[in-house]
Amino acid sequence: MLSRCRLVSQCLTTTPRMSLARMSMWSTKFEDPLTSRQEIDSIRNTPEYERKVNVPIKAALKTASCSMFKDPLLTRFINMVQEHSNAQVGENIMLETFRRIKEIQLKKYYAAAPEKREDIEKNPAVIIKTAIENCRPVMQLEKVKVGSVTYHVPTPISESRSYFESMRWLHLSGKWDRDTPEKTMVAFKSTKARITIADGLAKECVDAFYHQGKAINKMYEHHKSCEQNRAYAHYRRTK
Repeated sequence: MLSRCRLVSQCLTTTPRMSLARMSMWSTKFEDPLTSRQEIDSIRNTPEYERKVNVPIKAALKTASCSMFKDPLLTRFINMVQEHSNAQVGENIMLETFRRIKEIQLKKYYAAAPEKREDIEKNPAVIIKTAIENCRPVMQLEKVKVGSVTYHVPTPISESRSYFESMRWLHLSGKWDRDTPEKTMVAFKSTKARITIADGLAKECVDAFYHQGKAINKMYEHHKSCEQNRAYAHYRRTK
C-alpha cells in the first residue's frame, strides 16, 4: 500500500502541468489589426506601413469600420438604445431621432435673425456627441462596507464608465419623456399624447447640447451627492 502511494506521488510530481495561459486561435506570428482610418493614415509612407502590409494580421472585430461616417461613440449610444430589442428597431429609433433633431434645429434656424443663424448647429451627429460630452460625470459613488456599515464613497471615474453613465442618463431621460408626456388641454384630458422614444431622445439631446434638461440635472445631482459624501473619501483605501 505504501509503495503504491509512493508511486502515485512520483507520477504526480513528474507529470508536467498544463499552462494557465489563455488559449487563442491565432498563432503568435499574427499581429493585431489597425482599427481606425486615423491609425492607417498615421503610418502611411513609413517602413511600418510596408511591414504591416506583408505580415499576417488577425481578423478584425465585427464592429470595426474604416468608414468616415461611422463614429465609435455614436455606435455605443446606438447599441444602448437598441438593447432588449432587435437591431432593426434600434436603427429605426436612431434614424427617427436624427430626423427629429434636424427638424428642431431647422425650426430654430429659420426663426432666428440672419446674423444669429451661423451659431445654430444643425448636424444631429455633432449635437448627440456634444450632449454626451456635456453629461459626463467626473466622480462616481462606490459602496464600501466598513464593519456593518455601508458607505457611499466618492472615487475617480474611468473614461469608459463616464461615457456609459452619460449615455444611460440621456436614454433614461428620453424614456421618461416618452412615458410621462406633458399635460394636454382640459377638454382632451382623457387622451394621452403619443410621444415616441425618438421624440424623447431628440428633445433630451438638444437640451443637453445647450446644458439643459433632465440628464444635465441628473449629473448635477450626482455631483452633489459626491460632494455630500466626501467625508467618507478616506474609506476608499479600505476596499
